[in-house]
Amino acid sequence: MIPVEYYPEGLPGLDWHAVGDDEDGVVVATSYRGVALARATDRNTVLFLNPDEWADLRDAVKQGHCDHLLGDRTLCADPDPRNPMPPGARRAQPRAAGSSGAGVTKPDS
Repeated sequence: MIPVEYYPEGLPGLDWHAVGDDEDGVVVATSYRGVALARATDRNTVLFLNPDEWADLRDAVKQGHCDHLLGDRTLCADPDPRNPMPPGARRAQPRAAGSSGAGVTKPDS
């Protein structure tokens, strides 16, 4: 996220960051009231979400529950959710096309 200069009425001293590449779009900051959300072009309106509300919103967006707000375009949901790997687990490495692993020899020790 990109740090931005945003000074809403009555809320001095918060460290605001642009959510995307557009510095005039949605900005977010942490405050004593929770997560603060605003539009960078509107200095009169700030929405505060407590940690539970923020987590619920984040989860709903990631799971695609808000896609209907975009006209049913599936831009919100993560198309390839990754499950965390257990500690010590290793991902299988893909083989090159046409490679069966045959003919590989180890040098003599």
